Amino acid sequence: MGGARAIPLPPSPRRGAISTRPRRRSCRFRPEVTTQVYGDLCTRAAAALRAGYSAVIDAVALREEERHSFAAVATAAGVPFTGLWLDAPAETMRARVAGRRGDASDASVEILDRQLLHNPGPLDWIAINASGDLDATLAAARRAMLH
Repeated sequence: MGGARAIPLPPSPRRGAISTRPRRRSCRFRPEVTTQVYGDLCTRAAAALRAGYSAVIDAVALREEERHSFAAVATAAGVPFTGLWLDAPAETMRARVAGRRGDASDASVEILDRQLLHNPGPLDWIAINASGDLDATLAAARRAMLH
């Protein structure tokens, strides 16, 4: 979304501030918390776009309406939107989540497993195979953004 410089917008640091039970990680991923977090992401993305930046929303967006809300921010700002759906085998994702240290996300393998049970419905975003290393995934995402 937007101009040449990008502002990354990860959702997870906000989850602890919004959740009523911040000590329990699983409570931070309740649907009502996700709705608040994603609303905040849309607000921050809109502000970045108004300031002339691109916005990269880094979120799972398992529900179709969540994905549509992200695209609507770009539409309202009059800029193009490209949704990228990164996918990898479940075991690859579990290993990556388990190995994270000092990462913006506070999702656990337990949270990932719950997310993997959810059918995201129809996907109109560009699918990116994220099973390789970071460089390969980034290259695939860049190619998708150029088309």
